[in-house]
Amino acid sequence: MDFALLDIQSGGGINASADGTALYISETNGKTIRVASRDAADGSITGLQKINLGTSPDNIDVAADGSLWVGAHSRVLALVLHFITGSKSPTQILRIDPSQSEPQIKEIYLNDGEEISAGSCGATYGNKLLIGSITDKQV
Repeated sequence: MDFALLDIQSGGGINASADGTALYISETNGKTIRVASRDAADGSITGLQKINLGTSPDNIDVAADGSLWVGAHSRVLALVLHFITGSKSPTQILRIDPSQSEPQIKEIYLNDGEEISAGSCGATYGNKLLIGSITDKQV
């Protein structure tokens, strides 16, 4: 393992590319997605890059086209208060195309928590986006 991966700031989610050669690790406190390569022959992992998001990522889904769908927390303090007081917490979903040398990041969904509160993951199913919450009992 590459020691550059040992300083991950609050890992929230991890996933791999379809062929298993790329790993994606969300850093909730670091507001980044770490990209690492995995050698299929010996299993070694080498850090490649950080994708800066400006928001706190959580779970990562890898779509059939290789894009990353990331549930994120745009206001971490609101998430903390959500757990303490039950107040609403924003839900944010990002789509990241990691195939470019400068990954393309697009905000697909942002809501103040009224539609779905404390969303932590977004996954595609055909042409639909499914959003899961840490606490809401709906998708």
